[in-house]
Amino acid sequence: MESTVSSVTNMDTQGRTLETSIQILEALQEGDFGSAGKSVVDKYKEACRQLFPLTKCFMDMSSSTEKAPTNHIEVLEENES
Repeated sequence: MESTVSSVTNMDTQGRTLETSIQILEALQEGDFGSAGKSVVDKYKEACRQLFPLTKCFMDMSSSTEKAPTNHIEVLEENES
């Protein structure tokens, strides 16, 4: 199983797409590759973050400095006196 995990998480693979990377991450997180897969989730997310920096599922949400981009405009309310 470890060789399979090593193969699917190899970031040197030609033709690595965002869709494939997300599917692999989900499989690792769900335990489809057993404990060997679950043990490399953080390392895989970090590698994918280098290729796809704006993809929310690869972001480190525990870091206060890195936040998911938003797609809205913040409206400031006027102070009512």
